[in-house]
Amino acid sequence: MPVSTSSSVADKRLAKLASMGEPRLYAKNEILINEGEVSGSLFLLTSGQLKVFTRPDIAPILLIGQCF
Repeated sequence: MPVSTSSSVADKRLAKLASMGEPRLYAKNEILINEGEVSGSLFLLTSGQLKVFTRPDIAPILLIGQCF
């Protein structure tokens, strides 16, 4: 379930994380990571939306500032 991080402290921390990252663009329907895979990356969504599939019957949509 997505968790909102809309407080000013959280906003400042997210901005700091974003400044340390490497911006990337992804195509519509591109898979970033598969469930169960180990990743050495942290994905921080700064624009657009992201669908997360954990089971065939569930597809939550994450918006800017939300995490799971």
